[in-house]
Amino acid sequence: MIRVTMAADPTKACNQGDATGFIRLNALRLKVAAKVHGKKK
Repeated sequence: MIRVTMAADPTKACNQGDATGFIRLNALRLKVAAKVHGKKK
């Protein structure tokens, strides 16, 4: 796996594994909004 970062020191860069949690959290928000507004997949 190739990792790319804009940080000068890669050891202080963001943990790319955090992206998975962010995506799941954002998806949860969208799923709840869809249920509230009566939309289907």
